[in-house]
Amino acid sequence: MERKPFVVMLVLIAVITQMVIARLWPESPSASNFECPFPLGVRRQGSEWLICAADHDAARLRLIRLLGPRCPASSIPTLVAGAQVELAADCQVRPTMLPASTRIWLGLKLSLDRLSLDDLIALPGIGSKIAKRILESRRRQPFCRVEDLARVRGIGLKTVARLRPHLAASCRASSSGPEVKKKQKQRHRDDVGS
Repeated sequence: MERKPFVVMLVLIAVITQMVIARLWPESPSASNFECPFPLGVRRQGSEWLICAADHDAARLRLIRLLGPRCPASSIPTLVAGAQVELAADCQVRPTMLPASTRIWLGLKLSLDRLSLDDLIALPGIGSKIAKRILESRRRQPFCRVEDLARVRGIGLKTVARLRPHLAASCRASSSGPEVKKKQKQRHRDDVGS
């Protein structure tokens, strides 16, 4: 009798159960029991699993072992915590990011300036209407702090407090926003005038 598929199935059921608990009851103590310094999602030939490594180098070594001896280590790109990689048969490694709900469950902070509509909807207490308002507000002016979310209609201080553990803001301005264009024009005037 083959025990390995049975054990893998039990682990998968436990992980899914934890994810459901974390989604339904974000304050639940079991939602934060899983600690992994450098989580990495892996897809290969229709299977998906999560690698928990101590750091980037350890995750890279695990991927080298998964790829096998015929694939060069140089085929593995630089990875970030919360990345998901697809291992192709031709030794290609295609990186993406794990879904926002998984990254939240893993305790990783999500960057406010990179979240998509689906990522925002995965946040606790954020629906599609508020997610669209957040995107519109971000397009007009970047979020320099998580507290800046309070300027979005429908988000109060309680919601900001609930979202703070899941989010990070870096105030990265897009090159097309109105505030950036205004600053660029002012710099140009200053350069021409001096």
